[in-house]
Amino acid sequence: MLIIMIKTFKHILFLLFILSFFSCKNEIAKKDLRNIEIRTEIVRFDKELFLLNPDTLSQAITGFNTYLTDFFEIFSYYIINIGNLNEKSFEGNLLDFINDQQNQEIFEEVMRVFPDLSALENEFEQAFRLYKYYFPNEDLPELVSYIGGFNYPTFTVGNFAGIGLDMYLGVENVFYTNLGLPDYQKKNLYPEKLVSDVLSNWLNEKYPFNDSVENLLSYIVHEGKLVYLIDKLLPKQDIEVKFGYTSDELKWVKNNEKQMWFYLIENKLIYSSDILEIRKLIGPAPYTSYFTNESPGRAILWNGYMIVSEFASRNPELSLSEIMMNTSYQKILKDSRYNP
Repeated sequence: MLIIMIKTFKHILFLLFILSFFSCKNEIAKKDLRNIEIRTEIVRFDKELFLLNPDTLSQAITGFNTYLTDFFEIFSYYIINIGNLNEKSFEGNLLDFINDQQNQEIFEEVMRVFPDLSALENEFEQAFRLYKYYFPNEDLPELVSYIGGFNYPTFTVGNFAGIGLDMYLGVENVFYTNLGLPDYQKKNLYPEKLVSDVLSNWLNEKYPFNDSVENLLSYIVHEGKLVYLIDKLLPKQDIEVKFGYTSDELKWVKNNEKQMWFYLIENKLIYSSDILEIRKLIGPAPYTSYFTNESPGRAILWNGYMIVSEFASRNPELSLSEIMMNTSYQKILKDSRYNP
């Protein structure tokens, strides 16, 4: 009789889990986002810059400095390295950048791949609408596209999120081949990767890493939170795109999740604060050091994502905001009861 009761109880728990699962799915489906008014527009600074009349360059610089403020300053000084706006050589340096033959060719290719940005604007708009649903009091960034000479795919400064269109021209683009970029770097230089990259960079500024405890666990949980949030904002996008994995690499991390985790524990790496060890495990690379050549670079970020996912699942009373603001990485691991 006792055995029958236990089996019945387990059956009831299973049914409750299934009902709860579909209830959550239905809740997501019923979210009324129509009342959240979001209008997303990407300022095409790349076009404004490369199509401007040289005779009006001085006025254009004044305009850029007025309405793009921090963005224009960072773009000029750090992205294309032409100096400070107050330097006498600035105007000439900017004109040289515009007239450079390779930059002109890059602009033509950008316009071929991105003749308009309406599809990207729609994708950002959907993501931002969900963001305002979860974080109603938070501000949204102003999106600005640029050509940066293949220097930075995206950057965030102040209320601006910059989009380096020249870094998303397609994996097999001739420019990337001519630059001699290795495959592990080229694999994410395609248009569909753009939105999640921009969101990741922007969200990393809004929810920065808590470096008071700087060890491997802290890094992978922090990165796991970012992907977890992006997964909520881009529910229709394949998870491998958000991680920067290929489909084969995603299969690898799923099949080796347990082995990766226990390797980190057995080799006392999980709490390592050695920056060289940390870089080998979470830095961009053809594959993850300590694992096989079939592993993707940054493979253990999958463990971080799963830790955060299980933490959220076991603490349904926590809002998404509370999860993102939680920088007690060790407690997140403990409360997740992660055991792959």
